[in-house]
Amino acid sequence: MADFKPGEHVRLTIDNVRFSDVSQIRVAVTTEDGEVWVLPPHAVIERVAPAEWPPQQGDPWRGANGGLLFATDVHDIAETDEADIVLVTEEGGRVRPEAANQRYGPMTLDHRKGEMAATDA
Repeated sequence: MADFKPGEHVRLTIDNVRFSDVSQIRVAVTTEDGEVWVLPPHAVIERVAPAEWPPQQGDPWRGANGGLLFATDVHDIAETDEADIVLVTEEGGRVRPEAANQRYGPMTLDHRKGEMAATDA
């Protein structure tokens, strides 16, 4: 099983489940409410987004290929008072966070404002 960190966003897929055969149970998941779900061995848990997701204004994120994407607020373009975060690629392209995670992921946060950059550690 993959090494997941607390807080990561995951997709849990369970197809063709038969809970009557307890000898086939292999995985247990604890929900935020402390409830434990016991899952069959064919359950699939996939990483969807890192624990720091969603991006915040000023965040530099790295895609799987190592390229940087910068989170910026484009509420002026959208003409709304609410923050509308997009990620800007090094080439200047704009992509919504959900699409960026699918296209460039898995994404990792380089550092968050007020925190030391991973390259500075």
